[in-house]
Amino acid sequence: TNFSGKLPDSIGNLNSLNYLELDSSKFSGEIPPSIGNLSQLTYLSLSGSNFHGQLPSTLGNLAKLTFLDLRNSLFSGKVPSSLWNLTQLEELPISYNNFEGRFPVSLTNISKLTTIDISGNQLKGSIPSEISRLTNLSYLDLSQNSLTGAIPLVLYTMPSLSELYLDQNQLTGPLQFQNISSSQLNVLDLSGNKLNGPISRSISNFTKLQG
Repeated sequence: TNFSGKLPDSIGNLNSLNYLELDSSKFSGEIPPSIGNLSQLTYLSLSGSNFHGQLPSTLGNLAKLTFLDLRNSLFSGKVPSSLWNLTQLEELPISYNNFEGRFPVSLTNISKLTTIDISGNQLKGSIPSEISRLTNLSYLDLSQNSLTGAIPLVLYTMPSLSELYLDQNQLTGPLQFQNISSSQLNVLDLSGNKLNGPISRSISNFTKLQG
């Protein structure tokens, strides 16, 4: 598209819209709060754009949204806690922005999530064990942040999780694995952290890991 400038507030008047894709567009500025009026929207993609600033909390009004893609943009601030209202959301790729703060625990209430990608941001603090609530989650990428603390053991045994990327953080502690014979993981990347101690022999119980 050759449209440029700020996304107009009037976007909120398109209340029958169910699909909005502005990937790699020339729009810039902040997302207008009126976007929360698009109550029929199921798909929203703004990846590779020049949008910046904080996400409006009104995104949480998009109750029918199943896909939200904000990758490779200039968004900043905290991921709004209002996103927990997106009960139909299945995929959340929001990598390579400037999001900061702790991992948004509110996301762990969205039971239909299958994909979370918040890599390449500025998240700090520990990884919450509440992620284990996401029983449908198959892909989790939190790499290239500044996460600290120990890796929650529950991540290794989540019933649907097949790909886990925690590389390039500041995670610490020994590598511990317990009761992982039921693990579905086939990709596990923990490189570039501050882990210490010997690698537990129980790692051999990850029977689905790919070489």
